[in-house]
Amino acid sequence: MDSITQIALGAAVGEVVLGKKVGNRAMLWGAVAGTIPDLDILTEFFMSQINALIAHRHITHALVFPVIMSPIFGWFVFKFYKGDFDRNPVYKGLITAIGVLIAGAILYLLGLGLYRNGGILPFPLVIGLSIVSFIAYRIRNYWKTDFSRLGSTATHRDWGWLFFWGLFTHPLLDCFTSYGTQIFQPFSDYRVAFSTISVADPAYTIPFLACVIISGYLTRGARVRSIVNWVGITFSCLYLVFTIRNKYMITQIFEDTLTKNHLSFDRTFVSPTILNNILWQGVAETDDMFYYGLYSLNDSKQEIVIDSLYKHPNRRERLSQYHDYHTLRWFSNDYFTIDSVSPGKFKMNDLRFGIIGNLEAPRDTSTYVFQFHVTEVKDGIEVISYRNTDRDISVDLKKLWNRIKGE
Repeated sequence: MDSITQIALGAAVGEVVLGKKVGNRAMLWGAVAGTIPDLDILTEFFMSQINALIAHRHITHALVFPVIMSPIFGWFVFKFYKGDFDRNPVYKGLITAIGVLIAGAILYLLGLGLYRNGGILPFPLVIGLSIVSFIAYRIRNYWKTDFSRLGSTATHRDWGWLFFWGLFTHPLLDCFTSYGTQIFQPFSDYRVAFSTISVADPAYTIPFLACVIISGYLTRGARVRSIVNWVGITFSCLYLVFTIRNKYMITQIFEDTLTKNHLSFDRTFVSPTILNNILWQGVAETDDMFYYGLYSLNDSKQEIVIDSLYKHPNRRERLSQYHDYHTLRWFSNDYFTIDSVSPGKFKMNDLRFGIIGNLEAPRDTSTYVFQFHVTEVKDGIEVISYRNTDRDISVDLKKLWNRIKGE
């Protein structure tokens, strides 16, 4: 999920674990815990794009990560509050620097995750800046606190549990997206992807985040504060149940449509389109073909218009000699098409994330959300993640909204 959602989840979990003892600091450190796993995206600064694909949602999203790291993170926070760090300008500067880095990382993750398809969406940047400004405002008197009191209130074990649940719930939520989460690292690179929710879904995030913010303004330990926070968590869980129900229903509609059209298939993949859980896409695979279709919960008929996409097995065979090609196959779970751009140059279109803009034309490869340019070079292939910065995102979002409303 996007960074804002993970911050909300981490803050809500932090409030449950330690809110009665340390107040909004539980939310603050919970939000930090919810952000830590996604810092692996910063590997893009010193890795090739193909290696960064492997590194993202890798060990920091594994189930062993919170088991190993939560006692360590908890110990540092406990020692911070237990000692006289608040009187030491070196530690003040260190914590301030860490805060700036985390804020910068949040904004970077927003930019990378939500602007990937080209053009800059203003609203996520505004939301990100608002969150950072809100946190800065809330902690403006942070250093006036008697830290020794907090050190005696919350134990090392308390802080360890806060980080455990913040780090543990993050990859669990990511498993519901289509991207895939390597929760079994370092023992297996299998990527768990339930594909029931988009990586960014405002209908899920905004109510959840609102409950967290309202809770932060209520009195520590007050019953109403706990109730509001649990309302957000309960809404989060019920929304995920709603997405599971939607996937099951639309998978049945998609497979029934294929059967009625006498189209055989080996496997299917069904997932929501970006920013919503109303409009879904379905992909079915055969030996030499993919079948693609869209369905909105607002459509008047329970049937899907099916389009076909040729797999071009000769191009697959040509690229199969290269190691990085197999990495892309692994990343896309073999749901991809290959277009020839020019001699030795290809485009690989990841079908799992679908298209934005020209929704009814899956053969228009300029609109795929995840696309890679592959160029044959002397010692292998060069892979570049393609982002079409010339696209008018506002037009694409309007088309998306019109299709969500149904046919």
